[in-house]
Amino acid sequence: MPTLIQSKALPTDVIKWGDYCALNSCCVGVNAVISKKPKSRNSGPRQDRFITRSGLSYLLTLFNRQVANQKYSITIDDVDYSGNYSFIHAANGPYHNGKITGASGAAPNDGLMDIALIKSSHPLRTLIAIGRYSRGKRPGNCIFVRAKKMTIESDSQVWIQFDNEYIQDTKINLELVDQAVQIVAAKDSSYPPIPIPALFERVSS
Repeated sequence: MPTLIQSKALPTDVIKWGDYCALNSCCVGVNAVISKKPKSRNSGPRQDRFITRSGLSYLLTLFNRQVANQKYSITIDDVDYSGNYSFIHAANGPYHNGKITGASGAAPNDGLMDIALIKSSHPLRTLIAIGRYSRGKRPGNCIFVRAKKMTIESDSQVWIQFDNEYIQDTKINLELVDQAVQIVAAKDSSYPPIPIPALFERVSS
């Protein structure tokens, strides 16, 4: 407690959508559909069976065109990026589901979202692309943008993962709010400076 009481606070950005706020990220598409399923806490053989079922479920989701080949109307800082995508990720930090992502340059205090749009493709190519992104790489069939605002619309309801909240909707309006909260930094630690990846396109001026 003394360490926390005596520590400084860091101004931290948040991603806002209506009444929802996310410190880390928002994702739409394949990973959101898979992640919303409850995770088993069992161990041993039962856990092995769960992992096998999860892998099969992921593969089946990739072959579900309504999820993996969804058409979206997307506007990022007033620029049109509409198209068919398998996975959309707006990051305020470099991690998603506990793993570093292709948005490894995302920082929670730089005033921008790091957005990745993985284009729809053959299920196996999509699997490889999302796998690369989940390991911190940049797949070739992915668009990278840094921006303040993003609007996503779909004709049908889609699953949205907003940090650990799961919502279904047809329209999402995301906005990066600068220094919206103060995060206590134990032992006066700070957010490490992360260079902006060259592959990210800055939309807003």
